[in-house]
Amino acid sequence: MRILREENLQEPCGLTYQQLGNLSDEQVMVHLGAGHGDAVAVLLDRYSRLVLSVASQIIHEHAEAEDLTQEIFVEPCKTAAQFKADKGTAKMWIIRLAYRRSLNRRRHLKFRNSRARVSDVVCSFRSTLEQAKDSWNSVTATDATT
Repeated sequence: MRILREENLQEPCGLTYQQLGNLSDEQVMVHLGAGHGDAVAVLLDRYSRLVLSVASQIIHEHAEAEDLTQEIFVEPCKTAAQFKADKGTAKMWIIRLAYRRSLNRRRHLKFRNSRARVSDVVCSFRSTLEQAKDSWNSVTATDATT
């Protein structure tokens, strides 16, 4: 029986995680496009703090920024084959993705929060309306008995 050790684990291309880590970003993107799972881990190790920083500065909610950071690193797994090194570096591709997704999330959160405030106002208005109706009914009931 063969014992699995980290140095024995290799991607389909034959490279270990450590060897993938020694490649340039563009080479890692080629491996990611070929479906090698450790390639996204390499990018995550290199750029997760940067992406979290971008997301945090735009969203202003740390928990949301952390969730978005994880979502952002799923995207390159799906679209790595579309990456073109002649149009920019992998780092800039990831930063642009982080920026766009962060702006979208901020818009979503703003919309969600504004809907929640409107809902609170409507509920408050209904409550006030019910109280006014009850007061009016008690006044008219008192007038009817006198």
